[in-house]
Amino acid sequence: MNCGFDIMVSLHLHKRVILSIFGTIILLMFLTMIFQNDKAQNPDQSSAQIKNSQNNPRFNNLLNSELYSLSKKWFKENCLSKYEENNMKFEFIDDYIDSFKSSRNKNCITVFTIFDSMFELDISYGEIRIDEKFLDKVKIWLNNNPDYVKQAYKQKIIKIYNKFHNDEMIYNPLRGKRPQAKQIVSEKNHSLKIIEESKSSCDFCEQNYKINTANEIFDRLETPLSYSAANTFKYDKWHSLIVSRNHDPLNLKEEEIIDMYSLSWEWFKKVSSIDPSAKFPELIWDAMPKSGASQIHTHLQVSMDDKNYYGIMRRWLEASERYFGAFKRDFLDDFILIHKALGLAYELNNCYVIFSLIPLKDNEVMIIGDNDPKSYLTISKLTYQVIRSNL
Repeated sequence: MNCGFDIMVSLHLHKRVILSIFGTIILLMFLTMIFQNDKAQNPDQSSAQIKNSQNNPRFNNLLNSELYSLSKKWFKENCLSKYEENNMKFEFIDDYIDSFKSSRNKNCITVFTIFDSMFELDISYGEIRIDEKFLDKVKIWLNNNPDYVKQAYKQKIIKIYNKFHNDEMIYNPLRGKRPQAKQIVSEKNHSLKIIEESKSSCDFCEQNYKINTANEIFDRLETPLSYSAANTFKYDKWHSLIVSRNHDPLNLKEEEIIDMYSLSWEWFKKVSSIDPSAKFPELIWDAMPKSGASQIHTHLQVSMDDKNYYGIMRRWLEASERYFGAFKRDFLDDFILIHKALGLAYELNNCYVIFSLIPLKDNEVMIIGDNDPKSYLTISKLTYQVIRSNL
């Protein structure tokens, strides 16, 4: 495992929040939150009203009120009934999509229509010849599994492209069966050593931060578990740190993560009250040297911009705008619906936990919830669970 991790959050104080976490055995995570912006839809028009828009002829037959209330279980029983739930694999995604398309149920057909409007699915096969001598090594790589060896000669390539987000996932099931390099040195032990050695000279520990960190133009925000400090070398007009009083980023308690996120929210509100033009908050969490952190001590980076989100979050906002412009429909509502219908979304505490069709990194998990304290608390708790499960 790699004991460095990145978390990135973008906040816009409107209607909805997205959280994306991608974690692998090397513990790399990405967290994003975005609220549907009023540039993408009329703020006086509710989400339900947007769902019911019939301006585009392609969606004239949508059964909106029923469709969005259907459960993951309903879609499995009515659209994917011929597949065993515990044996469904992503490599057969084309078969599952075809089941929606060929169904006699109007709701299943509607899901296909929405999927086809948002995504482009492409299946191709890459063929190779394998010399007999090399075949022995390939068999070892594939654990002498005859099905895998057969697939090696003609490999299925899956491409899923989001037409509005302009992101794409390319997947070859066999690539996950390849041998992985073995770690000679325990990265966890190495990381624990770095953490311990950095304590004696840490600028953020104990009372050192009062001397060794800068302030924004307003007073520090502090709680018993965390505090704020201006970033000495800014990358935006408003850019600060939210620092945990726990030095060790790999040994955080749940309440410490909740507190950092809560204090970051207070920082965003404070900046907004001083500078109303700052409407695009973002939060980045980088920990340990491999993630690019200059300080070992647990800290978040918070910033606010007056023009737009940075990179990835900007693409999410623009995707929502383009989708609404094309279909007068809510991008995130349809994004959730597609994943729920495919069994890739679960409801948890007012949030949807989604295993994205277009992950940015291995094992990405996305959370989409409402802009309310309950959703925010769920995000904090899930961040803690992801960190702990990968240690």
